[in-house]
Amino acid sequence: MQIILIFVALVLLGVVGFYIRQVKRYQQLLLAEQAALRLVLSNVDVSLKLREICRLIEAQIPGAMCSVMLADQDKQTLSPFVSIGLPQDFLAHLHGFPIADKNGACGDAAFHKQPVFVPDLRQDARFQSYLGLADQYGLVACWSQPCMDLQGDILGTFALYFKRVSKPRSDHLRLLEQARELTVLILTREREQTELSTLKRGVEASVNGVVIADAKRPGWPLVYVNPAFEKMTGYAKDEMLGRNCSMLQGADTDPRAIEQIRNRLIKQKDVQTTLKNYRKDGTLFWNDLYIAPVRDSAGELTHFVGIQNDVTERKQQEDELAWHATHDVLTRLPNRMLLEDRLAQAWRSAQRHNESLAVMFLDLDGFKPINDSLGHDVGDSLLQQVAVRLVRLIRDGDTLARFGGDEFVVVLASPVNEADANRIAERLLVAVSEPFTVGERRLTLTASIGLSLSQPDTENPSVLIQQADMAMYKAKRRGNNNYEWFSDAINEKLEHHVMMRHELHTAVTNDEFFLEYQPIYRTNGQVVGAEVLIRWRHPTRGIIPPGEFITLAETTGQIIAVGRWVLEQVCRDIPRLKALGMERVGLNLSPIQLNRQGFFEELLEMTRQYKVLPECIVIELTENVLVSELSNAVQTLEELHDAGFKIALDDFGTGYSSLRYLQTLPIDIIKIDRTFVHASGPSHPYEPIARAMLALAHELGVDAVGEGVETQEHLTFLREHRCGFAQGFYLCRPKLLSVLEQEFSSIA
Repeated sequence: MQIILIFVALVLLGVVGFYIRQVKRYQQLLLAEQAALRLVLSNVDVSLKLREICRLIEAQIPGAMCSVMLADQDKQTLSPFVSIGLPQDFLAHLHGFPIADKNGACGDAAFHKQPVFVPDLRQDARFQSYLGLADQYGLVACWSQPCMDLQGDILGTFALYFKRVSKPRSDHLRLLEQARELTVLILTREREQTELSTLKRGVEASVNGVVIADAKRPGWPLVYVNPAFEKMTGYAKDEMLGRNCSMLQGADTDPRAIEQIRNRLIKQKDVQTTLKNYRKDGTLFWNDLYIAPVRDSAGELTHFVGIQNDVTERKQQEDELAWHATHDVLTRLPNRMLLEDRLAQAWRSAQRHNESLAVMFLDLDGFKPINDSLGHDVGDSLLQQVAVRLVRLIRDGDTLARFGGDEFVVVLASPVNEADANRIAERLLVAVSEPFTVGERRLTLTASIGLSLSQPDTENPSVLIQQADMAMYKAKRRGNNNYEWFSDAINEKLEHHVMMRHELHTAVTNDEFFLEYQPIYRTNGQVVGAEVLIRWRHPTRGIIPPGEFITLAETTGQIIAVGRWVLEQVCRDIPRLKALGMERVGLNLSPIQLNRQGFFEELLEMTRQYKVLPECIVIELTENVLVSELSNAVQTLEELHDAGFKIALDDFGTGYSSLRYLQTLPIDIIKIDRTFVHASGPSHPYEPIARAMLALAHELGVDAVGEGVETQEHLTFLREHRCGFAQGFYLCRPKLLSVLEQEFSSIA
C-alpha cells in the first residue's frame, strides 16, 4: 500500500511538473509575442526587427536556423536579408535565387504562394540541384513560409533550416504562421513608411505650393502646407493651419472662379482655375490652382489636396502680349482688331434698344509731308500727341482707335444722333488744329472727318467704317479741316467696287496677274527660300498692289480663282527657284481658301501634277485668321502638316493669339512682324518684346523669320538674338523670277 501511494505521488508530481513547465513555456511564448509586437511598433531599423523575430523563433524551436529572404519583383528572384544561425558563405550562394516551381523550398513557396515543409531535403526532388551545397553546410531540413502583402504580391520568405530530419508539429506551425505575419507586417510597414517618407520629401521639395484641407470639418480648414506655399504666400505654416485659402483672396478676386471652386468641391469633384490672390504683404499674385478630392480605402471623402503654382510672370506676359495684340504700339489706342470688336458690341446694343450709333473716320491733313521731311520720330511724336488730345474729348463708352498711318476711327455708342456727332466732330477738329510742340518745333495740323450713322437696314457694322472713310475723302476734297456725312452721292465709290469686281473676273483669264518673289535668307547671308507676292497689271490703271484688290476678292469670293492661279504658278516656278537655292516658297492663304471644302485635296493634286514635294511650300497665315477661323481651320492645318507642307504664322505679334495656339497647332515657323524687328536697341520700348518673341520661338522649337529687315542694325539684332532667318529690302526687294535669275547668275 505504501508503495502504491509513493507511486501515485510520483505520478502526480510528474504531471504537475509537466503542467508547470507548459505554463512557463506559454508564459515565455506570450512574453515573446508581446516583445515582438513592441518591436514591430518601434522605430528601429527593419533588419533589427526581423533579426529579433528570428531570435525569438530560434529560442522556441531548438535547432532551428532562421532566414528571411526578400523578393525582387522585376527579376523574380530572392536574396537573403536577415539570418542568425546560417553561415554567411551559404547565404552568399543564395543571392538572386530564382522564384520558380520546384526550386528549393523558398523558390517553390514563393512561386506557388504556399508553405513548403521539407523534413529531409536529401529525399526531395526540389533540392536536387542544391544537395552538394546543403551537404557542405550540414543542412538536412527546411521549412519555408511565403510572405505576401494584401494584394497577394510576394514580399519574400521566412524559412527555418535544421541539421537533422525535422517535421513541424502543430505548435511549430502556429509559431511559423505568427512569424510570417509579423514579417509581413514589418515589411509592409517599412515599405509604406518609405513611400510616405519619399512622398513627404517630394512634397516638401516641390516648387509648387501644396496644401491639404480637412474635408470633414466646416470651412475645409488646412491641415498641411508645404514650404513652397509658405514662400509663395508669405504666410508661415502656423498662420495658415486651421484656416482656409479664402484669406488669400481680395475684393477683386473673380467671384465666378470662387463660386466654381465651391460648387465643384461640394460635389466632391476636382477643379482647376486661375485666381488673383494676395500675399501677406499685400502684393498681388496669380495662382494657377488645382484641387482634387482625397478618399480613404472605403471611398469616403476625407481631405482635399491643392496644388498651387504662382503664374504671375506668365500672366503678365500673356496680358502684355494680349494688350499689344489689341492696341496700337505707338499711340496705345485700340487697334483695328479691337475696334471691330467694340463696333460689333455697340451695333448689337443699338439694335437691342432700337437706337443708332455713329462712326467717325478722321485723317490728318498734311501729316505725310511733315513725316517725310522731318523724319519718323517727329511724325510718331505728332501721332502720340494727337491721340492724347482726341481721347480726352470722346465720351465714356465711346471708342477711339488708330486705324492705320495717320487715320483714326471713333465709334460713338448709342444713343447718338447727328447733332451729337456734329458737336463731337467740331471739338475734334479744333483740338487737332491747335499747334503741336515737338522738340523745339511748333507744328500745325488739321484733320478731315467723315461720319456715318447706322440705319435700321444696316446689316454689317463694318460698312459704317467704309461709309465714314468715303465721307472723309469728300471732306478732304472740300479743302480739309472739315467733316462730312456719308450720303447717297458718296455711294458712287461703291460702284467703283462693282467695276473692280468685274475687272477681277477677267484679270485671271487675261493674264493680268504676275508674281514677284522676295528671297528669305539665313542671317548668315545664305538664301534658303522666298515669299511669293501677287501683283495686278491693270490695262488702264497700271500696277495695282494687293492691298487694293485682295480684300475685295475675299468679299466677292473671287479669291478662290485668284488663289488657284497663284498656287499653280508657284508650282511651275519652284524648280527655277530651287535652282537659285530657294528650297521653300511661302504663300499667304486667305481664310476663305483654307476653309473651302476640297482645298487640301486640290493643293495635293496640284503638287503631284507638277511633281513638287509638299515640303517645298510654306502656308502662311496671320494670327487673326487663326483666332477667328480656328475651329474650322484646325483639321485642314493638321492635314496639310501631315502631308509635309510647312505652316508659318505671319506678322507674329500684330494679331491676337494665345500661346496655347502655338503649342496645339502644327506651327513650323513664326514670322516676326517688322514692328518688332525695328525695335532693335536697348532704348526702344518694344525691344524686350522682340527678344521675348525670339526666345519663345527657340523654346517652342520653331524657326523664326524676321520680316522687314531694312538696315544692317536690324539684321545684327536678329543675329544677336539667334533668329535664324530674315527677309526685307535691306537683303532683297520683291522681284520677278526672271530678274532674280539674272541677278543671281551675275553674282555666281
